[in-house]
Amino acid sequence: MLKFMRRNASGPMVKVLFGLIAAIFIFWGVSARTRRAGQHFEPVATVNGEPIENNQFQRTYNNLLRLYQDIYKDGFRPEMVQGLDLKGKAVDQLIRVSLMRQESERLGLSASETEIRDAIAAMKTFQQDGRFDKELYLRALRYNRITPAEFEDSQREELMVNKLQDLIAAGVHVTDAEARERFDFENEKINLKFASFPAIKYQTEVTPTDEDIKKYYDAHKDAYRDPEKYRVEHIFFEPEKLADKINITDADVKSYYDAHADQYGKPERVHARHILIKVDEDASDDIKAAAKKKADDILARLKAGEDFGKLAKENSQDPGSAEHGGDLGFFQRGQMVPTFDAVAFAMPVGTVSEPVESPFGYHIIKSEAKEEAKTQPLEEVRAEIVTKLKQERSRESAHEMANAVHTKVEKGATLESAAQEAGLSVSKPAPFPEDAPIEGLGGSVPLASAARSVEAGALGPVVDSPNGFVVFRLLEKIPSRQQELSEVHDYVLAQTRLDLAKPVARQKAEAFLVEAQKSGIDNAAKAAGLTINETGGFLRVGTFMPGIGNNGELKKLAFDLTPDKPVAPGVYQGTDLVVVELKDHSKTDDAQFQQQKDTLVRQIEQRRKNQVMEDFVNYLKARAQIHLNSKYLAEVADSGRPLSRPISGD
Repeated sequence: MLKFMRRNASGPMVKVLFGLIAAIFIFWGVSARTRRAGQHFEPVATVNGEPIENNQFQRTYNNLLRLYQDIYKDGFRPEMVQGLDLKGKAVDQLIRVSLMRQESERLGLSASETEIRDAIAAMKTFQQDGRFDKELYLRALRYNRITPAEFEDSQREELMVNKLQDLIAAGVHVTDAEARERFDFENEKINLKFASFPAIKYQTEVTPTDEDIKKYYDAHKDAYRDPEKYRVEHIFFEPEKLADKINITDADVKSYYDAHADQYGKPERVHARHILIKVDEDASDDIKAAAKKKADDILARLKAGEDFGKLAKENSQDPGSAEHGGDLGFFQRGQMVPTFDAVAFAMPVGTVSEPVESPFGYHIIKSEAKEEAKTQPLEEVRAEIVTKLKQERSRESAHEMANAVHTKVEKGATLESAAQEAGLSVSKPAPFPEDAPIEGLGGSVPLASAARSVEAGALGPVVDSPNGFVVFRLLEKIPSRQQELSEVHDYVLAQTRLDLAKPVARQKAEAFLVEAQKSGIDNAAKAAGLTINETGGFLRVGTFMPGIGNNGELKKLAFDLTPDKPVAPGVYQGTDLVVVELKDHSKTDDAQFQQQKDTLVRQIEQRRKNQVMEDFVNYLKARAQIHLNSKYLAEVADSGRPLSRPISGD
């Protein structure tokens, strides 16, 4: 591997490799207190009199920026940076680590040279064939512009902070009973019966007066206001209509194919099914043995001739594929966990594997089909490339035409004459508000946004949309106006009637509640001639209940209902007003808990440790003397680009 890296030091694969190695340095520099020789800048902050240097802040900021760029990938936009508050996050990280390190020093915690050496040697990033490789270590540091002394100093401080964290969190423990309580809380389900009282059902029982209608109109005037509208004349340049005029040569196709060869390579793929018997990676030997036995029993049934898809539906604990007979579709190498990958790609088509252990449990795999890796030949993708090139060039042509016409009109030509010369026509759609479809253009052209900033009679900018380009002149801005009651009377009448029906619906629901509490919801519904519906089983998470809608108060209360007191004590607003009664409260599965117990204990313990650490850092902050260099931070631009030079802050 190292020989390959040396031979290809500037090649793309090495850049990718060192990009992965660089992941270890994402938060490097948070604790490195080095100042380059000759640098004299105001600190970004001081923590108990100790400065946080400019270079520390820049490195931490840049590492955070790179982290978010890696997370969002192509979706990352420079304008997101301000919302992410990278400056605040970087400063807070530096302050937190400074406080923790200072406290570890106060308590006499330290890290020996042996501990530092062992910690670095254990990092897989710096290992070759399972052993620490000094050359790889030094090269990785050089690639990330870090000296060994700086990195080792940062590791010393990290080890000290880790010792302090271990000391603080040492008293955090979680019992099996606490894990079961959390498991039950997150997994138990309830099913509710409910009667609905929609206001629309009681509209016939109310008769709005003129006073009622006027009162409703006055209270909701904003709903009856016409928005500002724009009347324009425009020319629409549609790339689609130019595509037939675009000539794509064989040379064009070949050039595009060669430049995008990576897009036309098809990797080796396998189509497989699987049956998963879940078991936690760190489960006890007994639990693992029970899961393995279950997988072995299923395999025996498969060997006896039972249908794989049927057994997958009945037994697989992979919710994403079980209902489809365990079908995973086609996948390429690297999309599955390594142990699964290795077996799936080695199996002959049509065969079934022995149980394969992975971090998720035991898999029985069936190979359905294989596709060898290949590069699609030019002829196979020629039509696709021609279409793509025509789309690109027709759009470029339409944009050029729009700009040319815009320039002519700017120089004095009329829109009509410029359109005629281009072989197009001028359209005059009906006035339109913002965020509404435009006659002849649809809803994807942001013409109103452009028209808003243009004076009546003036030529607007060329408007770019997914479907083409628009050159327009604003003829008139029609101001927003309040519609008179007489213009919207019928609509207001309908809304008023619905509004007046709401108290009637509540009265009906409250009277029904009294009867339901006496005799149960079914008897009360039978007497009132109402239909009872059920939610079906649902979990505590969120505020939504099937058939009822959103109501966090009711959902929380519903899980406290009991067979002795099954009817909720009030009328609740979901999509409609409802009265509810508990039908059943399903208990959680003990076997499932045993499988997940170890993971749950770790998760709860980690959450508690995180909270203890957060409380401890806040305690240190409250006692510390922390001063921020506000002027420096104000000068740091949230441009979405790495900080590349120190800022004086003077």
